[in-house]
Amino acid sequence: MSQPVVSSNHMYATRTIYEQYSAMLLGYIYEVVKDQQLAEHYLAEVFTRLPLELKNQQPDTNIYLHLQLMARKLLLERTDAHQNDEVYLPATQNKFLAGMTTEQQTIFCRIYYQGQSTAQVAASLQMDEAHIRKILKEAFAAIRKTT
Repeated sequence: MSQPVVSSNHMYATRTIYEQYSAMLLGYIYEVVKDQQLAEHYLAEVFTRLPLELKNQQPDTNIYLHLQLMARKLLLERTDAHQNDEVYLPATQNKFLAGMTTEQQTIFCRIYYQGQSTAQVAASLQMDEAHIRKILKEAFAAIRKTT
């Protein structure tokens, strides 16, 4: 199978994006994995995939948001916890999660870190979707209260 050809414009764009956003993205990834070497490995993998992603990129897309979504997708691919239906929490509690109840943490982390929809969370926890949205709303209120 042949690899798609990446133009020099995409390579230049990748270098420019790396120079502008790599430090922020590394911090974002580190907050999830809490391991500097692993975070750097994931960062390199995101930027390795970026030139191919740029081919399909819409001109008005927020680049940093797109990088975060790529990183989140990569982390989900590499995390076994979501396959076992376990709740994935960051390696260490942060001040935002510490302000939430266990139920709020569970629902927030399944949606934010594992990328599950409210319908998926409701089905796996055998709860009503409206109740899941209510708890998620409470979790965001706890985050606002912490800041």
